Amino acid sequence: MNVPAHQPNKIDLGGDYRGDGHGLTLSKQIHSEYGEAFQKNPVDNASGYAGCLKCCGSIQQCACCICAPCNCGPVRRVTTGQIGLLMEFGRLIKKLEPGLHTFNNFSQQIIMVDLRTVILDVPRQSLLTKDNVSVIVDAFVTYKIVIPELAIFKVDNYQHLVSYSTQGVMKTIVAERNLSELLINRAEIEKAITTIIDEKTDDFGIKVISIETKTINLP
Repeated sequence: MNVPAHQPNKIDLGGDYRGDGHGLTLSKQIHSEYGEAFQKNPVDNASGYAGCLKCCGSIQQCACCICAPCNCGPVRRVTTGQIGLLMEFGRLIKKLEPGLHTFNNFSQQIIMVDLRTVILDVPRQSLLTKDNVSVIVDAFVTYKIVIPELAIFKVDNYQHLVSYSTQGVMKTIVAERNLSELLINRAEIEKAITTIIDEKTDDFGIKVISIETKTINLP
C-alpha cells in the first residue's frame, strides 16, 4: 500500500493576517510572492554557529535581566502605537505587541514600526492643466501602516513610495482638468487622487486616508 507523502501544514491566511503568538501568520501578499520558501522558515545552513550564538544570547538574558526597566540589554520596550517585528538571523518570526519583550541579543533583532497616522507634506509642484495653465500646488497626504511586514519588506522606503506616488498621480490628474475644474471641483479631485494612491500602496500594507491641497497658486 502506498503511503502518501507528508504534506506541510498550510498557514491559514484568512482574517486580518495577524501573528499567532508562535510565529508570524504571513499576509496573503507575502505568501503569494515568496511562496513556500518564506513560509517554511528553513533551518540555518550554519546551524552549529547559529546554536552557539543563541546560547550566548540566552546567557546574556539571564545575566542582564536587571536591565529590563532601562530598555537596554536583551529587553526592548514597544510603546503603544507601535509594533515590533522580531527577526532571527534575518528571518521574520513574530510580531510584538506594546510592552516589554525579551530577545536574544546575539541572534535576534527587533524592527520598530509606527502604526500611528502620518501627515506627510508633498513637495511643492508646478503643474500644467489641460488648458495649458501653469499652477503651483501645495498639498499633504495622510496615511498609516496597516500591514507592517509588507511596508518594511516589500519596499525600501515606504514614505518615499507614498510621496512619489502622490506627486505622479497629482500631475496626471491635474493634466486632465481645466483650471476652472481644478478650482471648482477641488474636493472631487482630491478624492480621485486619494483613491488612486490608495490602490497603488495597498500591496505594500499602506492605507492612504486622504490627500488635501493647501494652496493652488498661479505663478
